[in-house]
Amino acid sequence: MPRATLVVDLGPESWIGSLSRSYPGTVFRLLAAIPLTDADGSGLFSVAAEDGGDLDAVVRDLRGHATVRDVEVLRAGDGERLVAFDTSEPFLQEALRNAGVPFEPPVTVRGGEATLSVTTPADRLSSLGDALRAAGYGFRVAAVHQRIDGASVLTDRQSTVVARAVEAGYYDTPRECTLSGLAEELDRAKSTVSETLHRAESNLAKRYVSDRSALAGLGTAGGRGGE
Repeated sequence: MPRATLVVDLGPESWIGSLSRSYPGTVFRLLAAIPLTDADGSGLFSVAAEDGGDLDAVVRDLRGHATVRDVEVLRAGDGERLVAFDTSEPFLQEALRNAGVPFEPPVTVRGGEATLSVTTPADRLSSLGDALRAAGYGFRVAAVHQRIDGASVLTDRQSTVVARAVEAGYYDTPRECTLSGLAEELDRAKSTVSETLHRAESNLAKRYVSDRSALAGLGTAGGRGGE
């Protein structure tokens, strides 16, 4: 299952995009978010001034935004504030919901850009790209890490044989275990072990190619709307 890191341009029309651009030395980390209605959401931010800026001014500007309400500072530390808030403009919530992709904290916002990581099936990751474009967000893919879940691809027998083959060094270069030696360890016919490995390798390769094809739909960059 792929894990991708996306950098999303929130745009100056977004309250958090505007606020984070006004305070470029301040880092906003969204630690929790829940939808209240289809349009409203509640969130919890950690706000840190990396440049030693005035965090009280940041909170005042947050309270003054028309789409943000019920702002409460839960903790005020040296160079950091923990802030709870409600908003009628929960950024990224709709795109994630429409793509069926779960929110994974933290989402870091700095200078008008949000950096988020998501772990989801490849088809939903591709759908997230479409949802972000539809919502008018520009974005780029910073990294994609692909993890194939063998348990969902291989049968129990195939998993057992592949695991033993790896442990025995069958896939090492040079090989530390021959097919005959592996068959002897497993107490199975050489032809049976060979066929089991071939089917397992085929299933893994097909899943890999399928996921890569779906990931191609996400693209390496995203434009705004119909750009």
